[in-house]
Amino acid sequence: MKLLLWVPPWSAHGDLNFYKNAVQNHLIPQGNILSEEGWDVTLFLPSNLDILRSFACKNIKIINFNINDQINCFGSLNDLSIEFYKQKDNVKKKIENISSTLSNYLDDHYDVILLWETPVPFLEKMFPDALIVNQMPGVFSRPPYPHFITFDINGLYKSSTLSIYSEDIKKCNFQENEISLANLFIDRSKYEINTLTPFKRKDLDPTEKYEKLILLPLQVSAHYSFQSDTPYSNQMEFLLDVLKDSDEKTGIVVTQYITPRVADTILTNDVVSSLKAKWPNLIYYPIFDKISSISQFLLPLVDEVVTCSSSLGLQGISWGRQLKVYGNTYLTPYSNNSSPLHYQTLRKESLNILSFILTRNQPLAHSVIKDGKFLSRLLKDLLNVKRSGINNIYDLPSFLSIDEKYEDKLFNSFRTERVIKDLSQINKPISNKINELKRFSKFVNDSAIKIISFDIFDTLVYRPTEVPIDVFKFLETKMLHISNGVAENFSRIRHVSEVEARNEKDSKEVTLDEIYDKIKEFYKLDRETINNMKWAEVEYETKIIKPRPAGKKLWDIAKKTGKPIYIISDMYLPKDAILNILKINGYDGFEKVYISNEYGVSKKEGGLFDLVINESGVSPDNILHIGDNNISDNKEPKSRGIKTYRLIRSIDRLRSSEVYSKIYPEKIGNNELSRSLLAGLTAQKIFDSESDPGAKKSHFYGDPVNLGYAGIGPFVSAFMLWLGRKAKQDNISHLYFLSREGWLLKQVYDVIHKDDKDDKDVPSTTYLYASRRAIRVASLRTLSDVISLSSHPYQGNITVGTLLEDRFGINVTKITQEQWEEAGFIGPEDKLTTDFVERKKLSNLCTIISDIILTHAKNERKSYLNYVNSTGLSTEKKPAIVDIGWRANMQGALSSLINKPLDGYYYATLQGTEIWFDKGLKCNGFMGDLLSANHPSYVVQNRPLIEYLICHTEPSLITISDDDGFKPIFRPESSIGHRRILLELVHQGAIQFATDMMNNFRDSIDQIWIDPFLAERTLSSFLQTPDFADAQLFIGHTFEDALAGVKRKYIISPTDKDFSKDSVWRQGAAVLYSKKAVANKSSKPSPQLKESVKTPTNITSKETIKYNWKRAVEAKIIKSLVSQKKFLKYENNRDDFFKDSKYKIIKKMASWK
Repeated sequence: MKLLLWVPPWSAHGDLNFYKNAVQNHLIPQGNILSEEGWDVTLFLPSNLDILRSFACKNIKIINFNINDQINCFGSLNDLSIEFYKQKDNVKKKIENISSTLSNYLDDHYDVILLWETPVPFLEKMFPDALIVNQMPGVFSRPPYPHFITFDINGLYKSSTLSIYSEDIKKCNFQENEISLANLFIDRSKYEINTLTPFKRKDLDPTEKYEKLILLPLQVSAHYSFQSDTPYSNQMEFLLDVLKDSDEKTGIVVTQYITPRVADTILTNDVVSSLKAKWPNLIYYPIFDKISSISQFLLPLVDEVVTCSSSLGLQGISWGRQLKVYGNTYLTPYSNNSSPLHYQTLRKESLNILSFILTRNQPLAHSVIKDGKFLSRLLKDLLNVKRSGINNIYDLPSFLSIDEKYEDKLFNSFRTERVIKDLSQINKPISNKINELKRFSKFVNDSAIKIISFDIFDTLVYRPTEVPIDVFKFLETKMLHISNGVAENFSRIRHVSEVEARNEKDSKEVTLDEIYDKIKEFYKLDRETINNMKWAEVEYETKIIKPRPAGKKLWDIAKKTGKPIYIISDMYLPKDAILNILKINGYDGFEKVYISNEYGVSKKEGGLFDLVINESGVSPDNILHIGDNNISDNKEPKSRGIKTYRLIRSIDRLRSSEVYSKIYPEKIGNNELSRSLLAGLTAQKIFDSESDPGAKKSHFYGDPVNLGYAGIGPFVSAFMLWLGRKAKQDNISHLYFLSREGWLLKQVYDVIHKDDKDDKDVPSTTYLYASRRAIRVASLRTLSDVISLSSHPYQGNITVGTLLEDRFGINVTKITQEQWEEAGFIGPEDKLTTDFVERKKLSNLCTIISDIILTHAKNERKSYLNYVNSTGLSTEKKPAIVDIGWRANMQGALSSLINKPLDGYYYATLQGTEIWFDKGLKCNGFMGDLLSANHPSYVVQNRPLIEYLICHTEPSLITISDDDGFKPIFRPESSIGHRRILLELVHQGAIQFATDMMNNFRDSIDQIWIDPFLAERTLSSFLQTPDFADAQLFIGHTFEDALAGVKRKYIISPTDKDFSKDSVWRQGAAVLYSKKAVANKSSKPSPQLKESVKTPTNITSKETIKYNWKRAVEAKIIKSLVSQKKFLKYENNRDDFFKDSKYKIIKKMASWK
């Protein structure tokens, strides 16, 4: 195979050596590794870059091209990229002349031509059969992302595959493994960026005065694509156009293009002051210029990206941001200039775009610069595509098929540490996670350190259980099966056997064989069965053990020092199993492994360290050891002069937390499977890295992702685990998750039941756009329907016109003055009160204008029914809807609309749901059915806040339009960006919890049944006793209920004036505003948090009714006996009320069940 490496012989951006880095770091290394693979390689090297000749291997033929040659061939030394990119008619003759002259320097034939970010129409003319690969930095090429390179056989920018095949890319169905990779990449990217970003949305919009924030990343004016594809000659012209198009409610966040080699800076202090005088919505801070690739750290904080051709546009799409494009550029097909895409369409398109980029268009730089076999195979596959012709994008080879380990390599290539140096130079707080890495980097790079040693378990890898011995609990079913029912109570016998085996050995170091000899004695099993059980444990350990993120980061930093690394572990598993675990989890390149059971000495008593010192020949003070245990990894090595760095075990950090030590109090022996899962995952997520030592009372350390993971994730995952089993048991054919709360529920359900797709009894899922407003209006058919909806409660002081528009969707200008006056109103601006007379007037008005209402409802019904029917809801054999709760009104309205009984599944149903039973509807609650609003479940008690937290980030649905395909019409919502920033992170955490649960416990999931009270334990603790940092997350967050005439309610009021009255979550408001936090009436943990207290779970409908009846009677009696203040105490905390009460009759009630 003949390869030409083409280097442009002209300057770029005024720099004759502009391409030096690309040639030295990309093209020449590619030529070198292909030469080693047997390729015939030629390098076209202009004389100004002759210094790079020595970097090419001897087998590469180098064509000398001096300045005279360039002037003779190209006519000048100037950048010709714009001319060649536009290819206007007057350039055609020039291209012919260049081709003719170049033929004197180049061979007659090349199979492949590799080049870097420059148009080459002359080479296309000279070598029409050659594969010309256009390279440039990828969309995700700057840290912390892996280094990707665009690898395009069609061209760049408007000539690129991304541009030419844009419609195919957006609409096609990529392979499942490619979509999965894109999803994982988004999750990992969000984790890395959110960990590193030095800003919050409030830094950009301190007073929250903007309804929308737009990110405008300025570019390089001199770049050929900007000059050719946009109407602007410079960045100021572009910026002014965007500012002119903006409104006062939209903040424009502007960043400048600054790299070590090229910078285009137009924003000085004077310029910014002048612009802000006209457009005060311009948001720019000089600190932006000090942070490399600042725009990608601001992306999570904004609502939209505006650009001409910056790759930040594609990054924005992957983050779910709308994209607006100025000019006719390669990004134009991906823009939403005309109308914003709704979430489902945007999500599908973004996953498709990202799948294409990551698996078929932009490979890892390492794979095409250092892996000759990968590059050679990729180029040969692409050459076949070139010769056969591209029929569709599926013809392009997938990197995943070329290298079976490509996905692992990709995720191991994130470059977090590269960002730390930049961030440490600015006066912004850096997260404790980064501080930990910086501190370790100093330790490990100390010149006195000659070798480094690592502990394994709980340092480099971890078990996702609460404590290690819980693993044996998860093995019980497996061991019963292997032993044909003999090995009962395996977890206890396994633990006791290990203790006995240790006690019998002086060294107290045992092997797995010795442990299973004890098990054999106890169960009287044959050797073959015991061996099968032993290897089942090894297999399960190998599967369940995962790399500890904090430990892996320390390992990566240590590896980069180039110093020898040793592995030292106290462990009973055989060495081969240990080596396999290390390999699977990405640990290689170490010098030697020291396992206690192999050498008969341990870290705990110091013998293993003595062995390392003796064999390495290095002085103890030249050794750095990293581990988690205070004795074996800290005190013992220190006593020998070894330097240590302690990475505290995640569960130990959890135990030191004032709140989590009560949520998951330490127990002796094995834990229940569900508790071990919840506590283990929570510890690993929240406490993997060092946290703020002053925040021991915080549940989530002010991090919305932690709130989603440890608070929302467990109760939603438990609910969805139950749902899959219950729906299968009930023979449900399909589950419809109702917007907006149903979005998160569906994401978690799909994660948990992804592997059940082949099980026809497990129902598949659909996200159904629905709202009370959309369904109720579409259901209006008669005057009685109108009167019924008009009698729905509303909030006082709303204008009658607003209520009619929000509730019925009508245009109030169609109501005549006579009709207003007939009903007793002056006009639409009349404000409503909630008294009986005013309600009667509203009902009369709705009766008078019923024709207007019913005509409008008929039109909405047609469109909405068409949409519902398109989802298959009307024709499904036995469909069911899924929602968070509470009284099944949406289920009832949908059932009435399609004239078909529907089943419904909820976290809980409340009193009032029973009205639907006579209509043939079945309603099932995970927590329970027909519960009281004051049920002990804190999820049930805090319904508005819970709904807000799991609600999708899209606005509320008004109706569905079917003019050009089905499109949801949303209600305009103020501060939606403020809400989206919080909820995206909360939902990210919740989905990650479900993902981690399945990744770690998939093989044992059938054994896991999570009690709803256990699942909501962390959330319950948080709702009752929030910390200042966590409560701050909700300041100023609002929600609306247009159907009820409620325009705005605060989760927590933005001011301390009347904060208790104006805040839905009073406990959170009290923490922030009250000198004496009324929310913390009792510092004692909730009854649900005590291990010994049993709370009602999954009680039947009849039992629940009986339970609620007794509580209702109890409440009436207490209200008649005590003051209002004490009754409020009873409502807030029943147990504490009874404990503190002096009335004997009241104390007797405490025992009521």
